[in-house]
Amino acid sequence: MNTITLKKIVTLSKNDLRSIFRDKSFWAPMLAPIAILLLLRFGVPQLAIYYPEVNQYQGLILALMSCINAIFPAFFVSFIMLEEKDLQLFSVMRVMPLAPHWFIIYRISFITLMSFGFVFGTLLLSGLVALSLPKILALSFLIALMAPLTTLIIVTFAKNKIEGITMLKGINMGLALPLVAFLVMSPWTKLLAIIPVYWIYQAFDMSANFWLNTTIGIAYLGLLIAVIFRRFKNKVFR
Repeated sequence: MNTITLKKIVTLSKNDLRSIFRDKSFWAPMLAPIAILLLLRFGVPQLAIYYPEVNQYQGLILALMSCINAIFPAFFVSFIMLEEKDLQLFSVMRVMPLAPHWFIIYRISFITLMSFGFVFGTLLLSGLVALSLPKILALSFLIALMAPLTTLIIVTFAKNKIEGITMLKGINMGLALPLVAFLVMSPWTKLLAIIPVYWIYQAFDMSANFWLNTTIGIAYLGLLIAVIFRRFKNKVFR
C-alpha cells in the first residue's frame, strides 16, 4: 500500500464517519450498544435476584448481546454501501485511483475495528463473566467478524434498503438460533454448528475448550467472509 492509497483510505474513513453522524436514522443504533451494556451491567443482576436460574445462563446472555452489539456497525456501513450501490458508484470506482479491492478491504477493516470496540467494551464492562484480557481480546475479534460478514451478505444480495432491513432482521433473529444447542439435550443440535455464531456460544461455554472453539470460530467466519467477498467483487464490481 503506497502513501497515496493510504491518504485516500483516510479520506474515506472521514467521509464514512461524517455520513454516520450526519444521518439521524443512525443515532438510535449508535446509542443502542450503550443501552445494552447498561442492561447487562445492572438489569441482568437484578433479574437474577428474583430468578436465580438466570445465573447459569449469564455467559450465553453476554454472548448474545455481544453479537447484537457487533452487528450495529454492519447496520451503518451496509446502508451507506446500499446507497452507493443504488447510485451505481461501485461501477465508477473501477476507474478511480483507489483500486476496488482496496476499497472493499478498507470497508471490512473499518467495520471490524468499530465492531471490535463495541464488543470489547461490552465484555470488559458488563461484569457478568470474569474473563482474562487475552480471552476478552480473542472473543472481541471473533465476534467482531460478524460485522463484515453481515455487511457483505446484505450489500451483495439486497437490491435496496428495504430488502437490507429485512435481511438484517433475519440475521438478528438467527443469532439466537444456536442457543437451542445449550438448552436442548440432543445430538441433532450439533447440526447448528453450520451457523457461525454457534462457535461464539461454544467459546463462552466454561466446560469447553476456549481456545479451540475460538480458533475454529475465527477460521470459519474468515472462510465465509472470503467466499462472500469474492461473490461481492464479482457481482457488484462486474
